[in-house]
Amino acid sequence: MFATYLTIGLTIYVILLFIIYFQSKDYKINSLWLLFLSIILTPIVGFIILFFTDKKNILDIVYYKCPSCKMQYTEWNDCCPSCQKNGENISLRAIRFKSV
Repeated sequence: MFATYLTIGLTIYVILLFIIYFQSKDYKINSLWLLFLSIILTPIVGFIILFFTDKKNILDIVYYKCPSCKMQYTEWNDCCPSCQKNGENISLRAIRFKSV
């Protein structure tokens, strides 16, 4: 009976540690440092630290580029408007840019 409760408790403890680790990727705190601290002090302390930590400023930009004429567009189109004027139907490729 005790072993069952211990197993369930440890499983919940490890799941909470994984949640803290993956949630901390979006915050201005070292993920491994927070994980180590949560292992020692309990995941509840880790969640409290995470609550008072600022989020990273993530810039996520998507633009579209024509592989033929190398023109870049901010809005998606079926084909490149520049190449379509010349009679070619070349589809645009999405390029994602992320920055902190």
